[in-house]
Amino acid sequence: KQQYQQIIGSDEAADVQPFGLGISKQHCKILKDGDGNCTIVALAGDTYVNGRKLQKDESAALALYDRVAIAS
Repeated sequence: KQQYQQIIGSDEAADVQPFGLGISKQHCKILKDGDGNCTIVALAGDTYVNGRKLQKDESAALALYDRVAIAS
């Protein structure tokens, strides 16, 4: 099954480029598998899911209505 990804960050090559001083060049990424399941992976910046901070390279499954925050 094919996987799709979106990089979030300040780099010009990032798929999503939010504005903010706390945004890293490759802050985090969101992966979507062939079944439609989404996972967020923390890369170089502070990434939170439902108030819990993810460690670098840590991933978390996302569900409908989960709250994602990036930067601090």
